[in-house]
Amino acid sequence: MRMKYLAIILISISMAVLTTHSRWSDLVDNYFYDLLLEHIPSSNINPPAFAVLAIDDESLEVIKAPLVLWIQYFSTVIDAILHSGTNKNPNDYICIKLALCDEDFTEPSIWIDYRFNKEQIKTHSFKTILSQSEEQKIASLKSDFQRKVVFIGPTSDKLNDIHVVPFSPIDKGLNYAPGIMVHAMSALSILSKSHLKSTPEHYKIWGTALIAFFVSLLVLFTSPVRSIIILLATVIVGGIIGVKAFSSFLVIPASPLVFGFIIPIAISGSYLYIMEYRQLRTLQKYFKSYVNNEVMQEIIQHPERIDFKGSMVNVSIMFVDIRDFTSISAKLSPSEVLVGLNKYLTEMTNAIISSGGYVNRYLGDGILAINQYAAFILNRASCMGRILRNDHR
Repeated sequence: MRMKYLAIILISISMAVLTTHSRWSDLVDNYFYDLLLEHIPSSNINPPAFAVLAIDDESLEVIKAPLVLWIQYFSTVIDAILHSGTNKNPNDYICIKLALCDEDFTEPSIWIDYRFNKEQIKTHSFKTILSQSEEQKIASLKSDFQRKVVFIGPTSDKLNDIHVVPFSPIDKGLNYAPGIMVHAMSALSILSKSHLKSTPEHYKIWGTALIAFFVSLLVLFTSPVRSIIILLATVIVGGIIGVKAFSSFLVIPASPLVFGFIIPIAISGSYLYIMEYRQLRTLQKYFKSYVNNEVMQEIIQHPERIDFKGSMVNVSIMFVDIRDFTSISAKLSPSEVLVGLNKYLTEMTNAIISSGGYVNRYLGDGILAINQYAAFILNRASCMGRILRNDHR
């Protein structure tokens, strides 16, 4: 039994750890990350000044050159994808090809903080600037972009550069934003004094393994009620720790807690259910020969009521046999006696069981039964005796 439990624990841990490297793990982490972004305000003070020079719908009506530049940009991206080597990640190759990063580029381990608003990322339309006079342009450019990090790109839906985000900095009611705004928020997240960082990957693996081990032990070796109470307390404590860490700009992934709970509970719980079902079937198979079905069901459904000291109950004990069976059997052939006896015992047994009793044992032509309604069975027995005699005269 110990080896079986050990195998169940190891399987649960392995499955939970493997799940942390799956797409489901990313979906869970991103969902809870979006949830925290929505409900926990940012404590960043005086973030860097950013501005976006936007190619919006109105700008597209008066200028064509940005479209050409944007098409050229996408052509460069496609070229980078087509010519990316097999030994290099295409995303890294594109980044290098567009001169956005160098050969030693590594993916930063930070999360984009979407809690910046449109006041922190000022957006200015190309059309507004182009429609001004030269003096107005100079004054406008100085006031709008001086000493700021400026991003230039499309915000129009017509240019098909819209991405799903937790909420848009332009309108908090929207869950999509132009790609240039995502770039701006990414840079703002990196350059802010405090930015969201994720825990190292090996923390996630070890955390999942420890949680899965802890949950497996609870499910296998403690009562269901106690397990539920401890698991709920663990979830609450884990949630509090996650919120506190997020407020301090540390993102603790939720997938270790989720899959560290679900997978061990599913595997260990299924194992216990199968084992209990097999034990129940074994109990019913062998125990039904000694007690009637009602008593057995009472023991199975309410095991806490079992008292090995015994208890006093009122029952009727019936012993019945066929009158003059010896003289009757002497007049009949062995096959006739056997056929009649089988018919008698079958009818009697059915009568006993249908009245809520059970047969304790068979004694040749006699039956020892326990029941609370012996009078009915005795009448039935008398009738059966007469039937047997009449059938074989």
